[in-house]
Amino acid sequence: MMYIEITQDSIGVIELTNKSVDGFFTGGIQTCLIMVFKSENATILVHDSGQLCITNIIDLLSKYGEINSVTVAYGPHFHAKHNYERLHTILSNINLLGTVSKIESNLITFAFIYHLDGKAKCVKDQYSGLIIPIPDKALRMSCIELNNFFLEPDSQKLKPSLQYCNGAYQSEFGLDYNLDEMLEILKRQPDFFFTNLAFLEKAHDLNLLNLPKQLLEVAQRNKVSRFMFKTMNDVDILQQNLEYKGTFKIV
Repeated sequence: MMYIEITQDSIGVIELTNKSVDGFFTGGIQTCLIMVFKSENATILVHDSGQLCITNIIDLLSKYGEINSVTVAYGPHFHAKHNYERLHTILSNINLLGTVSKIESNLITFAFIYHLDGKAKCVKDQYSGLIIPIPDKALRMSCIELNNFFLEPDSQKLKPSLQYCNGAYQSEFGLDYNLDEMLEILKRQPDFFFTNLAFLEKAHDLNLLNLPKQLLEVAQRNKVSRFMFKTMNDVDILQQNLEYKGTFKIV
């Protein structure tokens, strides 16, 4: 058995005619909702942080005919109210003939495996020899992170990345904003200065963009990469405010 990998805020499609793989694998799940839609023509997996554009999801699902069943998976840090409202909107706008089954993991961080025969399970967040790793994963994830973090908070307008369809990983992915646009957003969001800068620094290190020298020095001096995973304390917030004002020459 071989499973293809889908990352956060992305979609994979295995058409009925695709006999080369057996299902999906997606990992690094904490607060996200995983949705699998089984139609008459394909099986579609959506890994949703809660920011994906619902209209885009519904439009894609409509291409694959009637939905015979839906499987959703989530963990203990799942944002229930927000994600259930989104799920209800999706289910209300597709041609759902079957039932919705739910799988809950008790792991803080976990992975999800779905076999095309309908069997699904939550597992430890680690690879096995049965997974076909997605190519350019670090680059793809950096693009998705930047596209997400530079949206307005809770805008739910993130365009999903279609990572697998027609029997192959898709090569097209990229940034929704150019560097000047992201730097302008950076300036408009002082409360997220260090966090946004952390993701820009990561993209710089991956050669996705060329961060200005001054900002790169701020990022390195304050070790902002830790704020991709760590909440700032009062001392961090004070330092962020000082660096923001110094960077943009605000008195």
